[in-house]
Amino acid sequence: MRRSIKNIFIIFVFLTIQSKCFSLQNEEEKNKSIQELEITDQDKINIYELVKAMSKINPFLLVFQKKNLEKLRDDVYDVHPLRLLDYIFSEQILIQSVRQIKKSYFKWKPFSIGFSEKMIELNNENEVKKYIKSFSQELNIDESIIQKYVKRNDWEKFLKYLVTIKT
Repeated sequence: MRRSIKNIFIIFVFLTIQSKCFSLQNEEEKNKSIQELEITDQDKINIYELVKAMSKINPFLLVFQKKNLEKLRDDVYDVHPLRLLDYIFSEQILIQSVRQIKKSYFKWKPFSIGFSEKMIELNNENEVKKYIKSFSQELNIDESIIQKYVKRNDWEKFLKYLVTIKT
């Protein structure tokens, strides 16, 4: 009897330790730093050029710049959207440019749709939630508000919220 109690205790301790190790691994995977996401200097240049161009071009002349803008968009497609926003909202000139883009339906709609499609894709692959805490800290915004948008997959309102509080 005494031996079986001892064995049960040993099994219990082992399972507890194993559970804590698994829990720590999950916690590390759940909260990753936004800075771990790759963004090269060339990506930053392309993002800068894309956002600046979109903000300055007359909406009715966008069609003439479509090819150039699409190339810039394609060049930064692999940058995680949260990392892209982290960069944009760390540069005052880009914050002002995004504000200008938001004022034009013809500019904002393609910008927000492209962003939303990529975020939905990444969220379905569980590549969003683990960066939200770090993203919120980097931009000094309330994580719980961001989590609401993430849970609803409401990326256009997420973008609008960021533009509103960061401008």
